[in-house]
Amino acid sequence: MKFAIELAKKGIGYTNPNPIVGCVAVKNNKIISTGYHEKCGAFHAERNALLKSKVNFEGADLYITLEPCSHFGKTPPCTDIIIEKKIKRVIIGSKDPNPLVAGKGIKKLKAAGIVVIEGVLEKECSKLNEIFFHYIQTSTPFVALKYAMTLDGKIACYTGDSKWITGEASRNNVQELRKRYSAILVRHKYSKKRRPYAKL
Repeated sequence: MKFAIELAKKGIGYTNPNPIVGCVAVKNNKIISTGYHEKCGAFHAERNALLKSKVNFEGADLYITLEPCSHFGKTPPCTDIIIEKKIKRVIIGSKDPNPLVAGKGIKKLKAAGIVVIEGVLEKECSKLNEIFFHYIQTSTPFVALKYAMTLDGKIACYTGDSKWITGEASRNNVQELRKRYSAILVRHKYSKKRRPYAKL
């Protein structure tokens, strides 16, 4: 599951408004295929993993960071291909709170005779999609605030000259943060002289 989590992270910034998901197929204690949700509108992690390899998946285990979907959207249900490939066990990190899924994927797999194990590294898997989960559960955006100023409370020199306030590590971090969100709001407080302000 840890490997599936790392795979899921590759989709950060590309799957919105969908969640990020990683999938690892294991048979005879060996990884036989992997996949992740690469971008919105493309196949989900499970379908990517089960289509990219020509091996026989019958009897294999599937480790998935999020409950497989069971409905038609831009792509077919992931539960269908899992059943079709005769997967024996599905190990899930966290349930999907989306009402279109919300336990329906698990129920469909169990009805097909597939063993389903839930809650493996659940906290870590849920953390991957905290922004998605928050919106689905509250219908409100998940908001992060990034602010920078000098020790004396300024964002530019008195002359209006603009310099970097934060360090390189902080600037890199905020770029990673921005990738997770569907919108970025930037507020500039302009002076009467319209002087340039610091790059945050």
